[in-house]
Amino acid sequence: MLFRSACGGGTTGDAPAASWPAVSSVEGTAYAADARLAADEVYVKGTGGIYRRVQTDSARAYTAKLDSLAGPYAVALRVVSDSTGQEGFLVGFATAPGVANATPLTTLVAAELTGQDPTTYFQGLANAGDPALATVNDAALLAAQGRVAARLAREFGIALPPSQDILSAHTAAQAGDPWFDAATALTARLQAQGSDVIAYARDVARHAVLCNAERLTVTDGTGPADFCPRTKSTTLDPADTSHASYLFTADDGAVLTLDARGTTLLGLTYTNAAGGAWSLLRLRNGRSPGTSP
Repeated sequence: MLFRSACGGGTTGDAPAASWPAVSSVEGTAYAADARLAADEVYVKGTGGIYRRVQTDSARAYTAKLDSLAGPYAVALRVVSDSTGQEGFLVGFATAPGVANATPLTTLVAAELTGQDPTTYFQGLANAGDPALATVNDAALLAAQGRVAARLAREFGIALPPSQDILSAHTAAQAGDPWFDAATALTARLQAQGSDVIAYARDVARHAVLCNAERLTVTDGTGPADFCPRTKSTTLDPADTSHASYLFTADDGAVLTLDARGTTLLGLTYTNAAGGAWSLLRLRNGRSPGTSP
């Protein structure tokens, strides 16, 4: 028996196969690496178009179609604290369709890039497209990732896989994956301090704001680090008011002390967050500078 179409154009067997345009997507891995945080919803926002919401699968992977959603994109995993019920977001970025992860590590990149609490930043993006995302670019993301990698190595001894992209690396939420292992190690160290990645990301963002204002790279016994002063003070010598000591304190407690008479620099001392001190410059009676270990 043959069934003819309503328009009389032939049988269903004669109809050509439907042809649909290919739809681009972002996909990746989204996980919290913290058993205290329940997480399974991923949101994607762009510079234009309505946001997407999808679920992760049992392997913590997701895929979100990007039809009518313009990039760059912000990707966020919604997390809820089992103990407090407080909601937060782990955030990542993508400048084009492809892999875009949302993990503790990408969240630190988001904090470094934006200088904002990633949860607040993502919630502040419009659901129907936000032009603010147009400022996200590959060069800025790469620079932010480099600073995050250096910070994790310095503060926690966590080495990230070299020459790879934190945001778009192919990763799996399981032990043995280098990215997951690094995120798990970070989570464990933060928990030991009574903190978590959501709170630590706020510290990273605050430090990024300070560094955008003033940044000095200091290399000590633990390697290079950004020194970005949070507070400044000046102490004048009562016997000689042209002689002053300037104290600069960083967010992590590192201190830079500058000793000067008028416009002449007499000494420069750096004390890192761990308490190690270096006399970087000392002028005696206007003679040649010397350094002490």
